Parts: sequence; C-alpha cells; structure tokens
Amino acid sequence: GKQYQSDLVTAKNSLPIDNVNYQVTNTGLQINVSTHDPANNSKYYRWDYEETWIIHSKYESFEMLKTTPGDAIVQRPLDQQIYTCWIDQRSSDIVLGSTAPLTRDVLINEPVTFIPASSERLTQRYSILVRQYTLTKEAYNYFDELRKNTESLGTIFDPQPSMLTGNIHCVTNPAEQVIGYITAGSATQKRIYINRQQLPFG
Repeated sequence: GKQYQSDLVTAKNSLPIDNVNYQVTNTGLQINVSTHDPANNSKYYRWDYEETWIIHSKYESFEMLKTTPGDAIVQRPLDQQIYTCWIDQRSSDIVLGSTAPLTRDVLINEPVTFIPASSERLTQRYSILVRQYTLTKEAYNYFDELRKNTESLGTIFDPQPSMLTGNIHCVTNPAEQVIGYITAGSATQKRIYINRQQLPFG
C-alpha cells in the first residue's frame, strides 16, 4: 500500500559512441570506449555492457542420441549437435566517466572491462555490446558513491561507506529510507567482435 515517487529529472539523450576498441596487454585484453559531445553539454557518462562468447563442450557430440515424441532413440542430425554453445552475460560493474574538469567534452579510450588472457571468453569468438548513457551531475554523483560503496571496499586505504541519498521518496512514509535513483533519456550502443586469431595469446 505504499507509494513512491522520484524528484523531477532532466532527460539526457546520449550522443553516439565514437569507438569501442581493445588493447592487448601482457596479461589480457582491455576493452575501451571513446565518445565526445561537440556542444560540451554531456560531461557525465555511464556505460554498461553485454558479453557473448563461444565455448565448446569437452567432447564432440557426433554420437549423441535423442528421443523422439514416440520414445524412439535416434541419432541427432548435424544441425542439432550441441558441441558449440554461446554464453551471454550482463555487466554488474558501475563504469563511469566525466569530462567536467576538462575544457572539451571528449573521452578517449575510457576503460570498460578487462579480460584476462586465460579467460574462456577469448578461446574462440567474443563479442561485447557497450551501451552509453548521459547523466546529470546529480545522477553521476549517486552512481559514483554507489560504486565506491560496493566496489572499493576491503583495504584500510579505501573510502569509508557513505549513506546513499537518491531521488526516490516514499510518499506515504517520508521518514522511510529509499535507495535508488531514477534517470531519463535514451541510450546509444556499439558492438565489436574479436576472434581468437586476432590475438597474440597462445
């Protein structure tokens, strides 16, 4: 029976992503994103991503059998072999970037994610779809605090957890603490594919 509402928010539509690329390091693959706003109006960015990669079962399934609706056991045809599989995975990291301290609204090769050289994601063919969101300053600050609270804890040098204050409120009980932030706007996206043959890893 409770009711919740957010503060009024400004819709921020994202400009296109300039480029998604990768850099090979001694230990793996660094995925980066580049973007810019000629009007210098965006300044605050967030990215998430979806990964897809090919894996193979340990043994090929040429002799794999299956049952038919009449309970007969038959060999799988070639188009139903299950040796090749695809895995999809959504990001859980909070990836942010800001040009607020800069004179130009340009970000080049901002890190999105890192893939170790030994990861199964790089054994055959890998794809990443990067989505870009433009944020208000208030939304950026919220996600930045959320990132610090959830990803930067564990050593004595990390910042102490802080109280998150979002823009969602309980109308029926104003004293209730509500965690969350509502944003508005459109996202843009770009996908790249990486084949194992393109990489120097053995």
